[in-house]
Amino acid sequence: MVRSATGAPLPNALLLVQGISPGLEAFLRVLRSAGDGSFVIPDARPGVYSLVASVPGLPAASTRVMHRDAATGAVSFVVLDIPRASGVIEATALGERDPWTARAFAAGDVLRDERPTVGAPAPPMEGIVAALSGLRLQDPHGRVAPLEGSLPLHASVASLASFGTSGGSAVSETAIDLSSGNLGAGSRTAWKWGLEGRLGRTANDASPGNTGGYSRFAIDVARGGDQQLRISSRRDALPIEALAHAEPPVFRQHRVDWEGATSLHGRAGVSAELTSQDNLLSRGPVAGLFSRSTSAFDVGARYEISPDAGEFVRLQVGYRTSSSLVHDGNDINASLEERETRLGGTASFRVWDVLVLEGGATGSISPISRAVTPEVRISVVDGGFRIYGFVSRRFEARLEGYEALPVAATTATVDGELARLSRSHVRAGLRYEWKEGQAVSIEASRRDIDGTFRLLLDPEFFDQLDSIYFLPGDSASELAFAATFNLTTALAGRVEARAGRSHGERIGIVEENSASYGRAEAALLVKPSQTTFGLGYRTVSQELVRSNVPLRNDLSAMDLKVAQVLPIPVLRSLGSEWKALLSMELGTRREGLSEERSNRRFAGGLGLSF
Repeated sequence: MVRSATGAPLPNALLLVQGISPGLEAFLRVLRSAGDGSFVIPDARPGVYSLVASVPGLPAASTRVMHRDAATGAVSFVVLDIPRASGVIEATALGERDPWTARAFAAGDVLRDERPTVGAPAPPMEGIVAALSGLRLQDPHGRVAPLEGSLPLHASVASLASFGTSGGSAVSETAIDLSSGNLGAGSRTAWKWGLEGRLGRTANDASPGNTGGYSRFAIDVARGGDQQLRISSRRDALPIEALAHAEPPVFRQHRVDWEGATSLHGRAGVSAELTSQDNLLSRGPVAGLFSRSTSAFDVGARYEISPDAGEFVRLQVGYRTSSSLVHDGNDINASLEERETRLGGTASFRVWDVLVLEGGATGSISPISRAVTPEVRISVVDGGFRIYGFVSRRFEARLEGYEALPVAATTATVDGELARLSRSHVRAGLRYEWKEGQAVSIEASRRDIDGTFRLLLDPEFFDQLDSIYFLPGDSASELAFAATFNLTTALAGRVEARAGRSHGERIGIVEENSASYGRAEAALLVKPSQTTFGLGYRTVSQELVRSNVPLRNDLSAMDLKVAQVLPIPVLRSLGSEWKALLSMELGTRREGLSEERSNRRFAGGLGLSF
């Protein structure tokens, strides 16, 4: 998108795009921005691109971006802000007859605050910029690069507070985001950083003195588009009565991720995560199946060589250690420790330019078992159209003497972690992308569960652990749909939906488990009024038969979020933007043998960005 210094979109701006892909293929294109200042290059291959935007009579804006493979769903979004004219126009032999000078003096030019002066001396700010251009930034290898241009800082602050609750918890939250421009722009050593944080407080409406709180923190650092580092941390302390336990339930998660290019075609990455919880899972129809306290440390490394788009060789290695208090009923029985080492590899190559074959396997070794999980993926790619199929199967053997040991029940905030406890997994789907950036996809899947698992529907839980229970022997089928679209030049939106069913029967504590569930999210942006609507819905209907007694896990919840940009010209002239925020949540829940209870929550606040 091309914008003016005040943030207004610039239509019909001239763009020069140059790039080079990993296969050393050159890319050159000249285009113009649309009426809303946007431009789209849907057929850009992965590689490094330089973009220059030009508007007659104004300084040019340039940037550089490392574009990833669009087949993975990654989109490189680029903003070029045309700076204000300095007020100085170089005198030419044509004088005022020069077309560039004539445009600068044209009345009604909204991109200029003052009429420029031909041949005027540079203002004092020009000297400051000139002095900054002499600075140098040294990278870890001792190389230096000029610190070019300005040092922009973008920030946003939002605060939201509940003003009406019933049957749930009131939530007050403050969020802040900071990000920088390029330090040393135009060089391979350009740095960018970002900081985001959220701090909130929850209070049970039935017991005002019973409070909880949560915090989120993350920092991102990128160097030249080739190196990225992310450090994140979160802590959630739920109100005690929210889980009907004498001690406060607490969840902690700390994570470090690094990824970087090691050569023209190679990339490497390292991730480490420490997760722990105390008394978090002590409520629910089958709370006795889950550990009172758990702690896990997981570290992994990966290396990938990709000589061409759609072709790669990837190696992965990981180690996981965990400890948990396994209990029988309400009495703690024993402390269980687990250790697991993983090693795997995957390769992908193209056939006839339209067929992509991908296959590999992951093996794991622990003190009590040996396992291997082969997987195969086949894709047919033609332009923006992709059809794919995937299948994996886990083969596990317990060592002698360990066959009867229990597997510690686990919980997760993303369903990708469910793969560790899936005996088999099959999925197929299709995706189509239009040149304008719109896309639609649909996928069907089925998996056989081989462990006790609690899948949290909302990873950003504050006071409610909305979840689905999976038990050994269950089979789960699921259908997912997603679409991004532009209804008109004034309306843009996104829709995601997922629905599934699971069932299983066994001899054990829970004889039968039957569930149906669904999640849906939609977002709509009204561009003329700068209004954003977000709507979410989730539902679960689950019955677990324990000792011939049916226990319920039912949920129905809807949340609506509205953000409205306040039309205050004086604020926009200062380069800032204010938003009014409104949030509403309505729902019903039922657990075990208890009666269904309803809850509602209304919240409002303000957001500021500059």
